[in-house]
Amino acid sequence: WRAPIVGTNPIVCLFFLTESRRRRRSLLFLKINIVSCLSVAKWVKSSQIGANVSFCGKKSVPLHGFFLTKTQGLEMEKKRILFISQEMEPYTTGDAISTISNKLPLHLYDKNAELRLLMPRYGTVNERRHRLHEVVRLSGINIIIDESDHPLIIKVASLPSSRLQVYFLDNEDYFKRKFLYEDAEGKPFADNGERGVFFAKGALEIVKKFGWVPDIIHCHGWMSALVPFYLKTVYKDEPLFRDSKVVFSAYDSPAYEESFAENYKAKVAIDGLKEEDLGAFMEDGHFSLTKGSIQYSDAIIKSGTEFPDYIETQMAKLEKPFLEFTDVEGDYNEIVEFYNSLVEENEVV
Repeated sequence: WRAPIVGTNPIVCLFFLTESRRRRRSLLFLKINIVSCLSVAKWVKSSQIGANVSFCGKKSVPLHGFFLTKTQGLEMEKKRILFISQEMEPYTTGDAISTISNKLPLHLYDKNAELRLLMPRYGTVNERRHRLHEVVRLSGINIIIDESDHPLIIKVASLPSSRLQVYFLDNEDYFKRKFLYEDAEGKPFADNGERGVFFAKGALEIVKKFGWVPDIIHCHGWMSALVPFYLKTVYKDEPLFRDSKVVFSAYDSPAYEESFAENYKAKVAIDGLKEEDLGAFMEDGHFSLTKGSIQYSDAIIKSGTEFPDYIETQMAKLEKPFLEFTDVEGDYNEIVEFYNSLVEENEVV
């Protein structure tokens, strides 16, 4: 038999089936890194199945062995991934953002990744049903937008069927409404743009308060679209984010830019930024959150099929990592492998 070594920088899992003196079988599991991989492979190859091997000085036992390799893309152990999403099942339903923002973290949770999930606490989220409660130590931050202070309240709940915690960013003025982005008559809220500014800056301030360094920051939807821009400008010298890779998932759901207030650009220009710094977001005199976020992100995932021509052209000319993932029932290992391609090779598990 063979002890194959496949993939890039694998961790090799070595299983030993042993027999004790009482003839009861047990399974011993050893995890070795690439440095010792070759020497162990040679040792096993030269050994005979059934040979006696001593473990930790104990009496030798019959050995039966085989190798299984855990290749790049199958695990995200010890990787820290921050999700900033405008929607997530079961708290919101009905579109690709909600579904992917639920299924992908659950998939990564099974891959041993360390996760933090952030989303707005809309008025439609039932606190009693989903068992939300305030995190006092994280609340109390004031988010300044256009020289006005807006208190940020943090609440938390566990994602059903897992131990994953979802942190909800709450503000009574911005999110305590019966609808997400439009009123009962289907008219977009006039402050949608300002709500996005609050959510983007609030998310980054909360991560700073976590004191938690993410390897990957994955943004979903238009309400998170300013996060890559802020990370590359306002927060570019923040140690927590210095080595983080920023991924933006572009969806073809409405972004409501046409309804943003006239002073929207002044509100986006937080913490010393100027309106002139927003050039990457402009398209033919109009503001495009998707265009600007694509420009400032390190990698792009296309999760929609109907985009304006200028966005399709921008994506086609990208000189950065790109993945098309439009099937919410698709293979989420594709995204895991995409993540692994972004981090340093010697850190991939």
